[in-house]
Amino acid sequence: MFNKKLQERITEIDEVKKIEVEILDYFVAFCEKHDLTYFLGYGTLLGAVRHKGFIPWDDDIDVTMPRPDYQKLLTLWPAEDRYALMECTRSKEYVYPFAKICDSKTYIQESNVSLDYDMGIYIDIFPVDAICGTKEESKRFLHSMQIQEKCRMYSMMPCEYILKRDAKRNISRKLIWSFLKHVGPHRFSVRMNRQSQKYDYAAGEYGGVLCTRFPDREIYPLSLLAETTGVEFEGKQYAAPAAYDTILTLCYGDYMQLPPEEEQVLKHNFKAWRCE
Repeated sequence: MFNKKLQERITEIDEVKKIEVEILDYFVAFCEKHDLTYFLGYGTLLGAVRHKGFIPWDDDIDVTMPRPDYQKLLTLWPAEDRYALMECTRSKEYVYPFAKICDSKTYIQESNVSLDYDMGIYIDIFPVDAICGTKEESKRFLHSMQIQEKCRMYSMMPCEYILKRDAKRNISRKLIWSFLKHVGPHRFSVRMNRQSQKYDYAAGEYGGVLCTRFPDREIYPLSLLAETTGVEFEGKQYAAPAAYDTILTLCYGDYMQLPPEEEQVLKHNFKAWRCE
């Protein structure tokens, strides 16, 4: 639980980004020291390719790792460190099925999460897992993951976030929310983390980040991760899949095309402080 003494509020988004890059650099140095494979992912990879840094209306950093390297990271990362690795099998208070590395000298309060626990400014670390079996088996597997992720998200949201204008249907929504709240996001996260590892990564032909709301949109040949290249992000070089064009196209379509101006809005949903 939260037990830090807050100091000054961090109000400038550029300061948040600076801290995130510092966490990323620490993480990258750790990976290089221990020969672990990582890649910039999602909007961070898109920002590196299209903007050579953060997407102007984005404020987070995402990294992906093949499951074997991800598991080694969890084993090797020291328990006591300024940059704390948070993951659902390491803490019963943690509510995500993927890891975060946080700056323990900061504290954040997220507006769309009805929880209060000790977490600082962070970067996200997503494991890439294999998926096997027939097309129908894969479809059922991914659908199960999608349902669990929806349940996890609803279980950690304030009730008002899931209510609609239809008052009658809101009664059932409140009942479902109460049940999911009782189960709690940690249980869903642990189950999703375990289920994501159902198939042997080394034997898989296809895979992706399975612990998301739309995992079926992210499946690609794991051979796309076989080779690494460097991309520029905020003035430095970081690792990316050599086949980043194919991966970004699968995720975003024509990713070099900017979205409409009205969608270029910073979705900053937390308050941050420095602390002792």
